[in-house]
Amino acid sequence: MKQYTYLQLKRVAKVFPYVLAVTVVMLVGFVLLFSAFVSANQEKEENLIFRVAVTGDVENPLVKLAVEAFKTMDETRFSIDFITMPQAEADAALRGGSLSAYVMLPEDFIEKAMRGQVDPLHFVTTTDTTDITYFLKTEIAKMVTDMVVVSQQGTYGIGDALKANGGWSIAGEHVDTISLEYFDLVIQRNQLTHVEELGVSEGLNTLEYYLCSLLILFVMIMGLPFVFLYCKKDNSLSVLLQSKGISAAAQLGAEYTAHYLSLIALIAAVAVGGGIAFVCSPIEVPEWLTSTLLVSLLARLAVVIAMLAAFNTMLFELCSNIISGLLLHFFTTIFLCYISGCFYPLYSFPAPIQSIARLLPVHTAREFLAPAFTEDGALSTLLLLGGYALLFFGVALLAKRMKLRRHTGG
Repeated sequence: MKQYTYLQLKRVAKVFPYVLAVTVVMLVGFVLLFSAFVSANQEKEENLIFRVAVTGDVENPLVKLAVEAFKTMDETRFSIDFITMPQAEADAALRGGSLSAYVMLPEDFIEKAMRGQVDPLHFVTTTDTTDITYFLKTEIAKMVTDMVVVSQQGTYGIGDALKANGGWSIAGEHVDTISLEYFDLVIQRNQLTHVEELGVSEGLNTLEYYLCSLLILFVMIMGLPFVFLYCKKDNSLSVLLQSKGISAAAQLGAEYTAHYLSLIALIAAVAVGGGIAFVCSPIEVPEWLTSTLLVSLLARLAVVIAMLAAFNTMLFELCSNIISGLLLHFFTTIFLCYISGCFYPLYSFPAPIQSIARLLPVHTAREFLAPAFTEDGALSTLLLLGGYALLFFGVALLAKRMKLRRHTGG
């Protein structure tokens, strides 16, 4: 058994450089595909940060204070970058495309607003920036009407009420106090609600979801070149080994072990090469791609590969020639990955398809990889992966025994 496993490893080692070359070519394609996903995700409206200039009466200390408050404390800082500049520069920046829009404050805007007179603001943008127009109309305008106007009504209301009842001496103090309280409520308005991001699936955001999906697809496609090694018409060697006391299960176990170790070696080579390329290239590593994440992801991927190696072994045994093996492996892989949501998010499929997809091994594999990002795994997923591996190995063993029986007449 050990000698046969060793011979299988030597057999794999002979073709390993060629398989590695094919894997590197596929990796380049998958990296380009993932880069396209990243670029498309960054261009989504919810991920854009708009640059908006404030012009006009910008030398007023209160205007500067308000702009700094928006930039450092208010929740709009995650969507809008407010800056101050003269109107001429704002016009030039807007035409050049480095500015999304600008707001022009009328003269003495703050002083009038403190007296309860709010002059209209002039909002200037281009026809190409409809997104920022819609955002400001729905978000900023709503904040002004629902918060600023109401706050002013409450502030001046308490002042007028105190003055009407003889509280002239304390009216100013209470007006200042309630103004600060209103300001505190506006700045901390995000604490009035609880936001829970459910992600695309399994608690993963878009990038994490597609990274896990493409990793699984990549590993499954990696098994395609091994069709030339394991799919064969001539089973005389297997019959001879069985006559020497090496059972079909022992033979299949040796072939599975060699195939699993070869996939691990390919992933290790790709990971080391990719790491060296990142270190030597001027490309900045994304902040979310930490060493802890990589270690966790690779460790979980090794478990997933154990199941996928059994899946490949089953497909190899079900085919009797290279052509049928290639076709079966390729189309089965594409079908399983497609229906499991590797190309499109799972929620985009009809409910019956989603129910079926959750029972498939590809979906289970993605569920097992997800805790590398979410840190919220379940033992049941690991057990399900093990169950799939045993099922695939069992089907492969049954197919191998049937092939041997044709030659032995048993």
